[in-house]
Amino acid sequence: MFGILLIPPVISLILMAWRGYSFALIYWWMPIMLFIPNYFKLDGPGIPPMNFYLTAFLPFLFHKNTFYAIFRDKHWLDYTVYLYVFTIFLSELTTTGFESARQTTFLNVLVYVGPYLAVKHVILNAKAELPLARAFVTSLAIIAFYNVYTFRMGFNHFLWLRNFWPYFYDMANIIVIPRWGFFRAQGPFVHPIAAGIIFGFAMPTTFWLVWHKQIKPMWRGIAIGGLCGLGLFMTMSRGPFLGAFLAVSLYLMGQSRYRIQLFAFCALLLFFASIPMTIKISDYLSLTRATAKSAEQETVIYRKDLITNYSVVIQEKPLLGYGFMNVPKIGDQASIDNAYILYALNWGVICVLSILTMILGSILGLFKLGFSHKLPDLDRGVVWGIIGGVAGCGLSMTTVHLARPVSTILYMWAGWAAALLLRNSRGYYQKSVETEQEKIEEKGSQEYEMVIL
Repeated sequence: MFGILLIPPVISLILMAWRGYSFALIYWWMPIMLFIPNYFKLDGPGIPPMNFYLTAFLPFLFHKNTFYAIFRDKHWLDYTVYLYVFTIFLSELTTTGFESARQTTFLNVLVYVGPYLAVKHVILNAKAELPLARAFVTSLAIIAFYNVYTFRMGFNHFLWLRNFWPYFYDMANIIVIPRWGFFRAQGPFVHPIAAGIIFGFAMPTTFWLVWHKQIKPMWRGIAIGGLCGLGLFMTMSRGPFLGAFLAVSLYLMGQSRYRIQLFAFCALLLFFASIPMTIKISDYLSLTRATAKSAEQETVIYRKDLITNYSVVIQEKPLLGYGFMNVPKIGDQASIDNAYILYALNWGVICVLSILTMILGSILGLFKLGFSHKLPDLDRGVVWGIIGGVAGCGLSMTTVHLARPVSTILYMWAGWAAALLLRNSRGYYQKSVETEQEKIEEKGSQEYEMVIL
């Protein structure tokens, strides 16, 4: 049965030889990641559980372009990714043993490091931001179109197919979760919350493509944008809703010609509202789960208790954590619905600091670039789209653990951010503005000559 997972890397090799690295990554590997569920995986001899998009990435990992991204196109964000994987290796080595450390590192290279480097290369060297963005949002629009059936009828064919998958068959009968009179649609993703975060990534990207008319005809772009928004809504997940709202807000403010005034206004608004908001939140959380007045309030209090209860446990092993399989559970809080807390418990605070540095470094670096006067409008749009996607995911991570492929997409977007920052440091945007200005001047000159004649 494991042989079926050898088909994707063979197709990856064929496509790379035929159409190139970027084409295979965008039109083959990424759709596999989005359309084939992560839980369709198998164990092989001496390797961790592998799924389709991980085995499909193996040829990319050893391609020369990936090594170019490591050595020739270095950026300081790269080291946050390497630190993340190295910290996990040390944690597993000291808590569980060499075999676990080896397998976990191999898995993390395929899940995080490889996609980060690959996207950094195709954005920086192949200028493939438009094809990558179009393929991403179009794939999610197709998934959202299917999810309408699940949302209304409560049946998910991907979960039904899971009944026939030989690995983890004991988890196959997970039902579709009802909420608010409908059913939470997750499609091929492991949970509606994971689906919501992924659709949240798509929202600012879709706005960018439609705003700048990069999906033609126009009605197709609007339809894809509408489906992605519907896909987000059908997950009925409050955390991703909040993350997507932040993502779209950052994009819209960044794209505006009045962005400085808008960000200044929002900063002042948050400053003056912070005191009454703090008092209101404190009153809201003063109850216990037993005395909560609604299911929503109980969920919020549960997450507050996670921080209170597990912070003590984290302090006992702060540097390298307890290891992936050794995390202690407190009371009835077996579900740790906060990615940062779970990372700290698994692999320590250094691991958390590495991922936070990557997220904040991507956002702040691009934030500075997004205000630059030398940025053409189309490039400014993608900068704010990446800011929104990374920031929205970073916020959503406070409400849920970071399941695959959400974690892979986060590192892909970080690689995208590194490519844009490298592009800026090499003077690419200055040349773009000069070329654009030359075109404007040439067009004006031609119009003047026509008037004279």
